[in-house]
Amino acid sequence: MQTSQLIQLVTGMVLIYIAIEDMLKFKIRNESIVILIVLFLIAALASGALLPALWHVLFGLVMFAVVLAIYAFRVIGGGDAKLLSVAFLWMGWENTSLFCILLALAAAIYYILHRFGHILPGKPGPNGKTLIPYGPCIASAWIGTMALQMSA
Repeated sequence: MQTSQLIQLVTGMVLIYIAIEDMLKFKIRNESIVILIVLFLIAALASGALLPALWHVLFGLVMFAVVLAIYAFRVIGGGDAKLLSVAFLWMGWENTSLFCILLALAAAIYYILHRFGHILPGKPGPNGKTLIPYGPCIASAWIGTMALQMSA
């Protein structure tokens, strides 16, 4: 197994852990976010492609500002904002469209399964709307993007 494949495998395992924890507790731990950032740094160093990694960091910082604004309007929670920011760091500009499409699909599927099937967790929000954890949606879109990158 190559180093890049091992890093993606570990990243996928961390994302699955985050998804399960967010579904059960509506919480995404800072430690998990730090692990994902460290895995990105290891992947960048292992690939030797430092310039593209720097572009990913720059894009991640820009998207962090966007996500922070979305968080400020209380559209998403803090853990979701952190996870989305790190996802954009990993995705870079070149994979963001695919990631966002998969994220929208995952969120729609999760909401439908919660709303009509009552098989996935959610909780009532302060304004009466149902809140669903976005961690599983972000994680599944991220894993899907990684899988589609590997097959291309």
